[in-house]
Amino acid sequence: MTAQIGRVTARRLVSLLGRWRDDGTRLGSAGLAAGVRRLVLDGRLPPGTTLPAERELAAALGVSRTLVGAAWELLRQEGFAASRRGSGTWTELPAAALRGQTPGAQPLDLARAAGAAVPELLAAFDRVRAALPAELAGHGYHERGHDLLRERLADRFTQRGLPTDPDQVIVTNGAHHALALVLHALTGPGDRVLVEQPTYPNAIDAVRAAHATPVPVPLGERGWDLEGTAAALRQAAPRLAYFVLDFHNPTGRRLPAADRERLGALLRRTRLPLQRPRRPGELAPPALHPPAGAPGRSGPPVGPRHRSAARRAPRPHPTRPHPRGLTPPARVIP
Repeated sequence: MTAQIGRVTARRLVSLLGRWRDDGTRLGSAGLAAGVRRLVLDGRLPPGTTLPAERELAAALGVSRTLVGAAWELLRQEGFAASRRGSGTWTELPAAALRGQTPGAQPLDLARAAGAAVPELLAAFDRVRAALPAELAGHGYHERGHDLLRERLADRFTQRGLPTDPDQVIVTNGAHHALALVLHALTGPGDRVLVEQPTYPNAIDAVRAAHATPVPVPLGERGWDLEGTAAALRQAAPRLAYFVLDFHNPTGRRLPAADRERLGALLRRTRLPLQRPRRPGELAPPALHPPAGAPGRSGPPVGPRHRSAARRAPRPHPTRPHPRGLTPPARVIP
């Protein structure tokens, strides 16, 4: 039996289900069960997610409680749900879906995209154990990141062809935190931010939280539409671009080198800063490392050397001074 890891509200489940009546037969319970089954299989409802109470979901969907109860019963019969008196109903994966996993292996949870800690982590803790007493004697707050870490990161950038000083590095709590800082520094209320469509959903939330407006550029079957990007640059006059050029979320695409040159030329021409999430280069297979001299390797065309960074001085805004005191070029490291 899967451990319960959290719950989904009725309102959220209704949003995730979408047009659930199109899934299955004319019997509404079959369509509802099929919709929840799809959410479990694609990772949006991970195993162990507590489902809403029958009465609560029925009210949110505008259906009878009997229909919801029948849908939950179908899911239990198929192995996609389990119930216990006093604990409600939660999602499961059928035994057939778990067949072939090694003992102790984790199911692939696409909702979080994170597994167990790597074995090397314990050895890394052992190597720094002697330095802990000195660290514990202080307050532990490092607003721009630990000095030694910033020095090592600056050295890493420099070794990879981008001379960097530790004062240019800001370590953040993650890519989302880094994006929020960049948005705060480079945009203001009403400013436009160029984003791919589709893109990482939390990036759109961050843009809206900064009171800016996301301007979508479609990402089609052939990848990035650079002509559409050029048109958006002319028509929308954005203050910032947020593009995921390596292992794009959610499509997994990667922008080819020739198109990086074209995108870099567009951004240079408009003096537009680019917020570019990127995994550390060492984590990519050797064949995927960009060659020396390619955009993103040593030159400035398309953004940072790490997952998130602001490395170019933003253009002055006609109605306000240089954005909020961020002295460029800063590298924001999540």
